[in-house]
Amino acid sequence: MMNPDDLSELMSFDLDLLPVFAVFASTRSFTETGRRCGLTQPAVHGQVKRLATQIGDPLYTRRGRELVLTPRGEELAALARDVQRRTQV
Repeated sequence: MMNPDDLSELMSFDLDLLPVFAVFASTRSFTETGRRCGLTQPAVHGQVKRLATQIGDPLYTRRGRELVLTPRGEELAALARDVQRRTQV
């Protein structure tokens, strides 16, 4: 389980990907995430895929047309929300 206080694990991936993943985790939609973040759907998909590669685990699965976060995706979404909360000015 990812611990927000474990800096070594936090430094193992690109933290710039977390804000987009936080939006994706709440919308479960590449298109809606892109709209909210000012990105294209392929750009959002690429960022989520890159984050999953860096983490080493899938972050979501597909159930038909529905996107469902994996347990690792849920952990990362909680971390992303926590980082956002802590860094808001």
